[in-house]
Amino acid sequence: MYKKNFLLLITLFFFLSSHAQQNTQYVLISFDGSKTLSMWKKVLDVGRKNNARFTFFVSGVYFLTDENSDLYRAPSGRIGRSFIGFGGEKEHVEQRLLYVKQAMTERHEISSHANGHFQGGLVKWLGKTEGENWSFDQWVHELTSFNHFVWDSHTINNIDFNTRWMTDWKNLMSMQMHGFRAPNLSTNNNMFTALSQTYFPNGFTHNYSYDSSSAKHYSHFQKTKGGLWDLPLGLVTVHGTDKETIAMDYNFYVNDSGASFDKNSANTNLYEERYYKSLKGYFNKSVKKNNTPVIIGNHFSTWNRGAYFKGLVRFIKDVCPQRNVRCIPMAEYVQIATNAPPRMNDHQPSPDKDETIDSDDDTDDFYVPEDGVPVDISFLEGIQKKCKEEKCPNLELGSSIFSVSNSPLVNKNNRQHLSCDHTAHNEEVDVQYLE
Repeated sequence: MYKKNFLLLITLFFFLSSHAQQNTQYVLISFDGSKTLSMWKKVLDVGRKNNARFTFFVSGVYFLTDENSDLYRAPSGRIGRSFIGFGGEKEHVEQRLLYVKQAMTERHEISSHANGHFQGGLVKWLGKTEGENWSFDQWVHELTSFNHFVWDSHTINNIDFNTRWMTDWKNLMSMQMHGFRAPNLSTNNNMFTALSQTYFPNGFTHNYSYDSSSAKHYSHFQKTKGGLWDLPLGLVTVHGTDKETIAMDYNFYVNDSGASFDKNSANTNLYEERYYKSLKGYFNKSVKKNNTPVIIGNHFSTWNRGAYFKGLVRFIKDVCPQRNVRCIPMAEYVQIATNAPPRMNDHQPSPDKDETIDSDDDTDDFYVPEDGVPVDISFLEGIQKKCKEEKCPNLELGSSIFSVSNSPLVNKNNRQHLSCDHTAHNEEVDVQYLE
């Protein structure tokens, strides 16, 4: 009798555990670049207070002092040049290392955003194909350089940490670098082949298990090129409109003010509210669709007086403490999903009318990829002019600061979505508006 009851309890326990896991809403929040020191502190504090852990796609050049910038040789051959600058003074790099170690200790994830934010793949823009289209060897060079800059930053920059710190650093770093997000979401087949390798020159071992270099409606957990798991940024409906954009702060900055600082402070609260409600709408829609994961990207930036960061923090405070919500790093989600019951690996959203946007006939103000979604580019000319006029040390300015990522299928259409190059004068800014 007791044995029978015990077996019933065990069976019930595993049934309830499996049911709870299948109905868990996963929220995957990431930050690209991750340079500004004061933002490291704020983001880690927000995570700690709200049961949230994040993925930081760090840029390798931020682990080189400005003085050591010549150690970076881009795959194209440029020496000491970067789209996003470098790591600042020695004390800045040292403090950044301390924050990265703290993040790893608190079970956040550190993954790769490559180095100088160059466009290593190929993208289509206004009928033209742009990008450096790196070879396999060039991608290996970029990835190996990244590992060297991050893993050995204290040695490269002559930062004196004690033996215990360096041992801990090595052990922590050996468990990181599972994911990759290409700058500008610019990819090619050589990139995926390089990411799928487990060993590179100079003894650096890679354990990449997933890629997050695309943007689309999430349908189901699947592998992409190179055998990596595909974790694309989400596409969200901009609150109060029927338009979609990538679930990323910079794309809202583009939509709201053309990627330029809005001098009218009266709009700040409007931008914050729109970003927050757009993310919340994305979350609510995901809950209704078999709990497909919510995948959001951000930056250590305070564009438009911190409107988007404030909106994100509100979102985190609202959803992450909820009982059936888990805000976790991407690598942890991959680990859960690959070991979960079949239902978790087969998120199949039901057809929804608001997933589709009809093409607009106003081709003067919109670029419409073939069979794709219209993208408002009416503000492009002024921004390109501003970008070309900008003068920044150690900064490479491309011919265009916009590109259309070669994203995989979105629903039934081969849609391609706007991705913006985060130039240095916008990438990392002061956090005065967050106080």
